[in-house]
Amino acid sequence: MARMNPPTTNPVGQADVMVLMVVLARYEAAVRGGDVDDHGLQRLADQCADVGLLEGPGPHRRADVAEALSDIGLRLRYAIGEHSSDPTAAG
Repeated sequence: MARMNPPTTNPVGQADVMVLMVVLARYEAAVRGGDVDDHGLQRLADQCADVGLLEGPGPHRRADVAEALSDIGLRLRYAIGEHSSDPTAAG
């Protein structure tokens, strides 16, 4: 679905990542549950597409946007060592 992007050159603190995972999970649940309106959903989808996390121009499906958020969460978990390799990497 998404192209791989390189890691950042500056570290992010583990506490920051842990809080971001909670925020991300709640936003993902709001997207899946329909609590994010269509306009907000498409704005988020456009941002995801702009950075390569979703393919092509919109409109994008709610499930695809939620999956992009889920993948970000998995990569954050990988960043703090909860996974031994990137669980979203193809192959």
